Amino acid sequence: MHLEKGYTLLELIVVIMILGVLTSATATILIGLVSSFELSQNKNSVGFVGQQVLTRISDEVRQGISSPDSLRPRVSSNGLVLRFYRSPIFSDSIRYYFSTSGSDTFLFRSHRNSAGVLVPSFSSGLVNFVKGKFSVDSSATGFSTTGRVNLSLKVGRIYGSEPDSNSFSLEVHSRNY
Repeated sequence: MHLEKGYTLLELIVVIMILGVLTSATATILIGLVSSFELSQNKNSVGFVGQQVLTRISDEVRQGISSPDSLRPRVSSNGLVLRFYRSPIFSDSIRYYFSTSGSDTFLFRSHRNSAGVLVPSFSSGLVNFVKGKFSVDSSATGFSTTGRVNLSLKVGRIYGSEPDSNSFSLEVHSRNY
């Protein structure tokens, strides 16, 4: 009797099915890991942009002056624009403002009458929106009587169908002239 060496068709089908199940399980795990990594990167970028905005505004408002009265920090009636002065020269103003383009809102900064620059300059690549409101003193608009400026900020990134966002707040006082 002569026996041929090899595998039967049934054995090959069983091996292929086992490999298919293992490949499917491995792919599911890898997809979950990649999604978790992307989500953590988005959370990090949202937090990073928020901290950069707070640091920049805080540093500049602290250098601003709060007297004479005409140079005190002031906020527009809708809370979207903050203007303050770094020196007693009226033209030496800094303006932060929120501007919307389509469905995206970002924070801009202009010095004197120059065109606005994105704050921070790299934020549009990391987040989908930087929304917020400015106020002075006790949640008011207009001129500050104490040199105090408040900012409520929401920074977010759309990931899939859900926005991932962080809220930040800041209270800072300008220096007295």
